[in-house]
Amino acid sequence: MTFHWNWRSNIGIERHENQDCAGIALGEDYLFAVIADGVFSRPRSGDLARALVTVLVDRAFGLRYQPDSSDVEQWVEDAYHRLRDVRAPRSAASFLAAVFSPQKLLFAVHAGDCRAGIQDKESRIEWKTPVHCLATALEPLSEEELRIHEARNQLTRTFRTKGSCDPQVTELGDEYSHGAALVTDGFWAGLPTSMQSDFFCIDWMPDLNFDDDVSRLAIRWEEASPARTGCADNFYVRVRAV
Repeated sequence: MTFHWNWRSNIGIERHENQDCAGIALGEDYLFAVIADGVFSRPRSGDLARALVTVLVDRAFGLRYQPDSSDVEQWVEDAYHRLRDVRAPRSAASFLAAVFSPQKLLFAVHAGDCRAGIQDKESRIEWKTPVHCLATALEPLSEEELRIHEARNQLTRTFRTKGSCDPQVTELGDEYSHGAALVTDGFWAGLPTSMQSDFFCIDWMPDLNFDDDVSRLAIRWEEASPARTGCADNFYVRVRAV
């Protein structure tokens, strides 16, 4: 048995660059995963998202024990102090960092509209983390209502260079025997629900013609040789040599 992962990311047709990115750090008996999405309206936010992913993956890789949520919160705070002086003054990014054991998605530390989800044997997706936006702050919303709400893109929490981040910790402990994924809002809000189920945790995703970037990092714990795919310039992986 081993961890399998698969990264797929499509640039939006209205974007001049893909501002989504992700990373993996593989521990002895756990997996650290992070996904980030630069805020389109803020300058150099894609650069900030990539820098944040790099810092968090490096911190996780340097650890000799399974991190808990307080470790990840501290890494996010340290990243803010490290990156705030070298990026555009109003850069911002959504992010979600999670730790997986072989059987469970343990917790997520997140800010913005990146999400973690689990798929069941009927291919239904259950999103395990809330979205930090004006729409959800105003009233309770169903998933379908949230997807189309006019205030969905007005984020109330982000990792940013102007002001420290206040991420939410979502303790989970959910089994993911049929697959889990970390996604950006282009996936959970931009794709039809049928396409989300189809491309949630398989090893490929076709080129998509949607306005926003669409990205998904699938995680599985399975038998057979590792399937660790998705090499790209917006995917950062650190694995110790055996």
